[in-house]
Amino acid sequence: PPAVVSGCAVEPCATGGEAGCLVVAGAAFAREAVGEWARTAFLNAFSDDAIVVEPAPQNAKKAWREKKESEGTLRWQPVLAATSTAGDLGYTTAPWSFIKKGQGEKPSSFGQFVSIWRWENGKWKLFLDLGSDNPAPTGPQEELQLVDNHAPHEPPSIALPVMLAQDQAYAADRAGDISRLDEENVRVCLPNGCPVTERKAAA
Repeated sequence: PPAVVSGCAVEPCATGGEAGCLVVAGAAFAREAVGEWARTAFLNAFSDDAIVVEPAPQNAKKAWREKKESEGTLRWQPVLAATSTAGDLGYTTAPWSFIKKGQGEKPSSFGQFVSIWRWENGKWKLFLDLGSDNPAPTGPQEELQLVDNHAPHEPPSIALPVMLAQDQAYAADRAGDISRLDEENVRVCLPNGCPVTERKAAA
């Protein structure tokens, strides 16, 4: 199971690979989005070929350049960060909230996001970003989890066909395959619902 920690280093890492390094990048991204309009923060974080799903996949930088100025503040803080064995890919996920201008600190909408990051030229860059909506949370925010993958590293020529075959089988019968393929601490984000965070409950 992943280690549960209360915090992480505050300085960016010199190399990729560790989930703690990734969550530092994700937290810095979140702070920039609050300090300035979120568009600036997203454009700084995205890779040139990054993708957003809003609702269809599209080039992230183009989509954000075309957005109108926001009428509020988008807030989030990573609660789970995981990285690949090679240290070149990772993801963060967490709840987000949106506070409209003139409403104090009370959010008007809530949801979950998943961001996939890629290590490029000495820093983490956001490669894929997607999210969902959910009702207002009723419990406290989860403690931060950092997951470093220590499985043997396999070249893409071996790993990719296996991953694609499993993904196709899973897409064909997610309900039937979830107990066989998912991690014990799987997170399932359903439309208009809060995340399910255990394999048994997800199944």
